[in-house]
Amino acid sequence: MSRLVSRTRLPTVALLSLVALLSPVALLSLVALGACTTPPTSMTVRSESSVPLEPDTVPVITLTLGSSRPAPFLVDTGASVSLVDDAWSAANGLTESRYLVPRRMRGIGWQRTVWSHARVAQVQLGDGATAHDVELALVDLRNLPVPGAEQSRPVGILGADLLRVSVTLFDARRGELRFLAADPIEERLAVLYPQTSWRSVRVEWKDDTPVIALTAADGGNMRMLLDTGAELSVIAARWDRTLGLEADEERAAEIAEIFATRDRAVLRDDLPFRRVTGVSLAGVPLEFSALRVGAERGILGNDVLRHLSFVLDGPGGRLLVAQD
Repeated sequence: MSRLVSRTRLPTVALLSLVALLSPVALLSLVALGACTTPPTSMTVRSESSVPLEPDTVPVITLTLGSSRPAPFLVDTGASVSLVDDAWSAANGLTESRYLVPRRMRGIGWQRTVWSHARVAQVQLGDGATAHDVELALVDLRNLPVPGAEQSRPVGILGADLLRVSVTLFDARRGELRFLAADPIEERLAVLYPQTSWRSVRVEWKDDTPVIALTAADGGNMRMLLDTGAELSVIAARWDRTLGLEADEERAAEIAEIFATRDRAVLRDDLPFRRVTGVSLAGVPLEFSALRVGAERGILGNDVLRHLSFVLDGPGGRLLVAQD
């Protein structure tokens, strides 16, 4: 039986970014374009660290940067770099430094040149996990469409630069994110989920972000960016043609109606949603709605991922998915 992904009404912040998805190339998360030579971030897990996740939204956790007060951060596997709001950084005493080479960043409907960053010696992630020597690009996030719960808008993004050196368990169904010790992962999962088996797929780090493959019914591999920060999944147009997917008019009508309430002239035909069926991730059948775009690869967003339990094993280059 396919795993059905429930339809949820998009929060307002997602609507602000949806227009960008209608362009030929859609980017749902941050991409660092400038060259940069910085010391690598490292992770120490003294004891397994569990961090609560806010319900019914993208993964937002509370962490502590150095000696600053705790703050909400979006955990975004689709963002190649970590960043923090520049005003929050200044107010909380983080030291600003200039990049030798400025970075250009682009996201949903925006593009910026970033000149400065803050380097934090320690970032505390729950009680037992600490990230060391973390660089955070300084960006004005106040007017950018950063997703998250309305009651605790994130002041920063924890990106793939940190997650690549971590073993991170995402379990939205239990409402938690865990940072695990690197070895042995399977033994720990057997304790946490005694009735659950796990299967893994390879993770390819493309442009410093994790790319995985969904298996199609015809045996083909659909390359997808694994993007916990994206509120919508995206499918490449060629897979729409190959699989003969049906239009999801109900989803298109739903989004068009929401846009209409915001005085935006968006028609159903402007929103080419497709009902994706006959695909699986590490043996788990999936069925979900996705926006068709003319991109090289698709995006597996949080609208799908929040219905799964999975481990992103950054050092091991794999994704482990619960088979329940």
